[in-house]
Amino acid sequence: MSVLDQSITKLIAPQNWSHAPGVAVSVFHNGEVVDTVTCGIANLEHRVAINDKTQFCLGSLSKQFMGAAAIILMERGLLGADDSVWKYVSELPFQKKHPILVKHLLHHTSGLRDYLALESLASRDPHMLLSCGQIFDVLARQRGVNFPPGTRHLYSNSGYFLLGRIVERVSGCALSEFMQKEILEPLGMNNTTVQDSVRMIIQNRAHGYESAGGDFRQLLDMRSVVGASGLFSSLTDLVVWNRSLDEESIEPGIGGLGRRLCRNGTLSDGNKVSYGYGIYVTTYGGLPMIYHPAQWNGSRHALVRFPTKKFFVVALANCSSYRMYHLALAVAERHLDIDVPRRTRGVDEHMGVGENKAPGFAGSMVIGDYRGRFTSEELGAEYDLETEGKVLRLMKGGKVTQELRVCGQDKFASEKGWLLEGIRKNNGALSGFLLGNRYAWQVRFGRRH
Repeated sequence: MSVLDQSITKLIAPQNWSHAPGVAVSVFHNGEVVDTVTCGIANLEHRVAINDKTQFCLGSLSKQFMGAAAIILMERGLLGADDSVWKYVSELPFQKKHPILVKHLLHHTSGLRDYLALESLASRDPHMLLSCGQIFDVLARQRGVNFPPGTRHLYSNSGYFLLGRIVERVSGCALSEFMQKEILEPLGMNNTTVQDSVRMIIQNRAHGYESAGGDFRQLLDMRSVVGASGLFSSLTDLVVWNRSLDEESIEPGIGGLGRRLCRNGTLSDGNKVSYGYGIYVTTYGGLPMIYHPAQWNGSRHALVRFPTKKFFVVALANCSSYRMYHLALAVAERHLDIDVPRRTRGVDEHMGVGENKAPGFAGSMVIGDYRGRFTSEELGAEYDLETEGKVLRLMKGGKVTQELRVCGQDKFASEKGWLLEGIRKNNGALSGFLLGNRYAWQVRFGRRH
């Protein structure tokens, strides 16, 4: 049994691959593919097997292609890293107070509230259609950012969504057309699709699934927006992509694309961030490592590269419970003889709201004045608040959407990482509150009278 087979067996619970979602994994070393495994089912309804041409929804693996698109426009003198986003996207009024540059979008240092996190705060159905126009509307309603642009690093899908719109406006064509003409066709990536619409027919598509009590449940993708995500690709094509990153394979004059993608961002205080142009840049076991995990609607993937060793792993899966990032690292450790203490392996690959246990609060506070209806213009949402003891419940349509507990004076936290802080007038009356999660901070709600 190969290293790859052993790792799949160890890190993914044993499956009857003829009746379960599967994986597609390739290992590349010193100029050639040294191992490939494809197993499992791309479509459980029709029992279509996964192969090396199966197209998976890439989720956040799409961001490195957006980084490449930005580099192409920069090399042509059509776009600058230090350009103001306002120059290309003037629909967002908060930019007047918080100027954002193109490089802030690329390196996740913009402070933009993540549109998926905002949708979560509004408790909207995650399986409802979310169009580019709706995302623009949500972002245009924002009156603030998480932090001053350039001062911190925080992952934001909103930044790459806006980057996609900038590429379209600068190039004068749809993002799908630009990607096809400038990247996919020159590389011969014939099994890669840019999804302009969730209604598109994707040839050889792997549907996404989640485990459900010993069985599997299909997850429908209604929010894959080009820019932050939106690409479908195959194992074969992603091997081609990774091989091309250090070659002049896209167009003359843009050689060493991989090195350009891996340029770390820099904060305003001069400190580096571990994110380049759509890709993480770090070290692992003393070796430079370039990687990106992705988890989106039943798809879970990882690309891991060790450029000094001419080694990479492409690991794709169409089930949300398969640990593909850990699989890719385990394969790399075995092939490259990397010895890493177990405690250093816990890299967050979810890119979502993390668990945040609500701390206790020893003081006393009466929370009855939090009862009532509150609305947010920034979210286009409203909640009815109910209280019981030290518990605050956010209600929508008569159902509890979030339960928070007192963790400080006028402060509440939920098990899922939501934070709420009351706003009081000078006379002590509660006028509203600020609501946030990991990727969208301090969204304002006011009491509805």
